[in-house]
Amino acid sequence: MPLTVEPEVFVKEYFECWDDPQRSTDVLYEYIRPFLDNWVCMLTNPDAPKDISYISLCQRLESVGDPIEKLQAWRDRLLCTTSIYDELTLLFFTRLRGLNYYPKKASAKMVEYVVAKDFRDRLKDLIITQARYPLDLPSGELTFGAQVEDEHADYFLLKNLGLNDWEVYMLALIQRGLSAPEISELTHIPRRTYSREERKLWHRLRTKWHGA
Repeated sequence: MPLTVEPEVFVKEYFECWDDPQRSTDVLYEYIRPFLDNWVCMLTNPDAPKDISYISLCQRLESVGDPIEKLQAWRDRLLCTTSIYDELTLLFFTRLRGLNYYPKKASAKMVEYVVAKDFRDRLKDLIITQARYPLDLPSGELTFGAQVEDEHADYFLLKNLGLNDWEVYMLALIQRGLSAPEISELTHIPRRTYSREERKLWHRLRTKWHGA
């Protein structure tokens, strides 16, 4: 993994963020910025050198079609709503919070390898899920002149609720029509744990709405 620090420093901070969900991830984010930048470069620049993680990702995407086409379709749809960098950042920290086990006795290099491999595999899952459950976005011709705030009231209602990244991610998957078992499989979070998280999310939304 391209990092701004040595593997031992990264692993120590990663473990502390995993062990304490309330801990700020600002320091960890600074450590992994080269890792995220490298992925963005490989995913967006055809002429950029490709490392083993990218090559392995493409090999795993072959099971659902042409990898280049799948990556292009994923990028095109993603750029309608967010940036690739932001999506990869969200994916990294969602996985950090979703891990059920941390190999405390493993070497720093091994933990770094496991984190990078898990990220690649979850990115593959995300791309395949997007291909199977595309998010339909209205064309400009259909929405030109429309009352945007009225048509998309949910966005304006939700954006000021102070949801964390994980809650926003859950809502995005739910809005795409994924069922609880499908989201559990995609995020690799046990179904019981996901169900509890979803109940907490709906309770928080109801509380906010009723208190508005």
